[in-house]
Amino acid sequence: MTSVAPSSVNVSGPQWQGQVMSGAGNFAPGGSLHRYLTTNKLTVDELLLVEDAPTTAGTASIQVPVDGFVLRLAAPLVAPKVGSRYSAPIGAARFLLQATMDGQGYYVQAQNSTTMQFYTVAPGVGLCPTSVPGCLVSRPFAVEYVDAFGGSWDLDIGAATWRP
Repeated sequence: MTSVAPSSVNVSGPQWQGQVMSGAGNFAPGGSLHRYLTTNKLTVDELLLVEDAPTTAGTASIQVPVDGFVLRLAAPLVAPKVGSRYSAPIGAARFLLQATMDGQGYYVQAQNSTTMQFYTVAPGVGLCPTSVPGCLVSRPFAVEYVDAFGGSWDLDIGAATWRP
């Protein structure tokens, strides 16, 4: 499946010289999600989101160019069906986050810090094109990682619509 529209990403981190580190950007349309769907569970064995455009991150005083960033699921995610949604609890998803900042590449491991929820929609509903048999929607969720200095970083990932 591929994402049909950009999805937002906002990052906030620890304080540096009394100011909170932050940044914002978008993941591009065309991200990939591979899933197996049954009546009782959703298994996602691939989720890949890639930046839409370079951005910056930092504080009000100093900004660092972020030339690229990628969020990739590191291991399959199983989300049991709860009501009308497939829900994965906090900590169920492990991610690899890659960023190129100021010419340097960084890789960190992270996990979901909020419940991840998915649901299906019919063609023509929301951003789901009428030309497909239906879409999967991932609701907004958060990812957290702790850096080498013990600082906590939160990434808020916006909703995405995935088409076959």
